[in-house]
Formats: sequence, structure tokens, C-alpha cells
Amino acid sequence: MRSAVIEPCRREWFLIATATLVSIGCGRGVGATATGVVRANGKPVPAGVIIRFQPRVPNGSTSIGVTDSEGRFTLRFNASTFGVMPGDSVVSLAIRESYDSQGVPFIPPELRAVRIPESCGTRSTLVKTVKPGANVIDIDIDSDAAP
Repeated sequence: MRSAVIEPCRREWFLIATATLVSIGCGRGVGATATGVVRANGKPVPAGVIIRFQPRVPNGSTSIGVTDSEGRFTLRFNASTFGVMPGDSVVSLAIRESYDSQGVPFIPPELRAVRIPESCGTRSTLVKTVKPGANVIDIDIDSDAAP
């Protein structure tokens, strides 16, 4: 009699757990993924430009990416979870600092020439729409317009 009570509960929990894993994509992100290239004046930016997608919905989860040496990025919710929330996001860019052996921050030489316009920086007005599924979202900036 005991097994008759436990078995239905196990099946129920198994179904709930399976449905939960399927709905969140087994940890690969929620709803959407995004990759792209950041270009300044038509040329890919160097490694170290930070891309931040802040959803316009309340309590939306921020996604962040960092460019590689060819200006490419992939958005992540955190170090282990790729993804970005679908919908409109305010996109901002920043230069990633490096640190010397004494822990003093500095801007690497290849990033010193990158100028981020205010419209894409901390007071960004740049909005990109993310659709459910896989997205390719390129970002083109006019670094000559930067302060």
C-alpha cells in the first residue's frame, strides 16, 4: 500500500521537473539568445568592449557580453548561462579596464582609440528588440560623435 502512494507522487514530481527543465531550456538561458558584432565607424571594435542589454520591463534580467578581437559578442545572464530576455532592451557600451600587477586599473592601448558616444554609454538611448529564439544583433556606432 505504501508504494501505491509513493509511486504517483514520484511520477508527478518527475513530470513537474521535466516540464520545468524543458521550459527553461535545461540551463541554456530563458527565451532568447543573442550574438553580434560591435563596429565603430564601420570597423569591428577590439576585444574588451562591454555590451549591456537592460530590458525595459520592470525587474528584467540584464544580459552582458564582451567583444573578442573581431568585435564579436555573445550575451549571457551570468558566467554560466547564455541568454537575453525577449523584448525591447536599452543597450549600453563601456570599455573594460585591465589591471596591472599592483592592481591599478588602466585602459589597454588598443581600447584607448575607441570612443563611445553618449547615446550608447551610461545615458544610452539605443534600443534593440530581441525576439524569442536565436538573434543576431549588430551594433554600429559613430565614434567620431563621441565626446
